[in-house]
Amino acid sequence: FVVLTASLADSLHIIPLPVRFVNTFFEVFSIFLKVFRRFPFSSHPGCITAHNSGNTFSMLIIVIHTIIIYFTLILAMRIMGKRQLGELQASEFIIAVMLSEIATTPITSPDFPLLHAIVPIAVLITLEILISALLIRSNALKRLFYGKPAILINRGTLDITAMKKNRIELDELLSELRQKGFSDVSHINYAILEENGKLSVFPKAEKTPLTPEDMQITTHDDGIAHLLILDGTIIEHNLTAAGWSRKRLDSELKKRHTDPEDVFLLTADDGGHVTFILKERK
Repeated sequence: FVVLTASLADSLHIIPLPVRFVNTFFEVFSIFLKVFRRFPFSSHPGCITAHNSGNTFSMLIIVIHTIIIYFTLILAMRIMGKRQLGELQASEFIIAVMLSEIATTPITSPDFPLLHAIVPIAVLITLEILISALLIRSNALKRLFYGKPAILINRGTLDITAMKKNRIELDELLSELRQKGFSDVSHINYAILEENGKLSVFPKAEKTPLTPEDMQITTHDDGIAHLLILDGTIIEHNLTAAGWSRKRLDSELKKRHTDPEDVFLLTADDGGHVTFILKERK
């Protein structure tokens, strides 16, 4: 059921999770269930429950339930994508709350059928993926689920009606502006309450910080700093990303008269700048 959902999501480019990962997970899980059913469980079909067992066996069931639910939720979060962890919409928040509630019961109650938790989790994952696919294709449905952005400050003017409609108090708005570095509401050209509840702020032109382009200063883009060595361990895939070879790294270390094991941090950006920090000597 979940494998088919993952296949659909992968074809729609919704999730960053290979279908083969899902297949492998459920193959391992199926093998585990076959072994797990050899214990003296209830005769009820599809249930994984322990009866008339001692405290030790009950604790073992709780531990096993916890491990299975943990990896099931990890898989659920991977399928639903990184966005679920950072910016929760209303429907996504509901899904997250329901997942936590469903996962709690089999962990705290060893007699609760484990499959009665895994199946609802699979249904919620499927529902979230299918809804996400529909929302991508329908703006009307997206507005129904997520609402639409609200302009609280429009061309420098507070929109009191929009603030009341969204139940935003003036002191809340001023607090949000202060957190973004603006102490005076008159400095703001636009303030937009986004679908996820965050506030986007655009200051007036005369209050916008100067950029090198404004001052006609030529700058060089050094890109990002690539982590090459962390706590004595060489990060091989970052060498390729930074355009470094192992020979160049060895040369850099030789120039500094040290070995990788003695390096706490070594980074290199795209412009060639190297940050080098040795471990503290004991």
